[in-house]
Amino acid sequence: MLEWLLGHHQTERVAKGGLCAEAAVLLLGMVSSLTSQIPAEGEDSWQTGFIQNILHFVHLVYQRYPQDPLWSSSPFLQALALAAFPSGPPQPPARKDVWDLVQLLLMGMMLLDWRDKSWHPLELMLEV
Repeated sequence: MLEWLLGHHQTERVAKGGLCAEAAVLLLGMVSSLTSQIPAEGEDSWQTGFIQNILHFVHLVYQRYPQDPLWSSSPFLQALALAAFPSGPPQPPARKDVWDLVQLLLMGMMLLDWRDKSWHPLELMLEV
């Protein structure tokens, strides 16, 4: 369903207006909140599955629009850090999924031509 949605929308509008930072922050906030609600034996809980679906969607959007300024914006990076380090007891399966997304984003940023940007990839890593 998510793949279909991403394949059947007007890419020109996204390229012109950019991705919605508020929506991305909201999705990562949901990940952070749900991570703290996973039961101790909850590797197969609905929360874990929902977190994986959200992160998969963010990953698909990133693959579609890797050059969008959203990925290096402070609000997005702060929400990503909160998702990676949620309050409460650590939940390894959920955290692994978040760290996989962090790794993907950082690798993508390192591959970009950053000489024309106002930020350096190392600054981005420190922001996260």
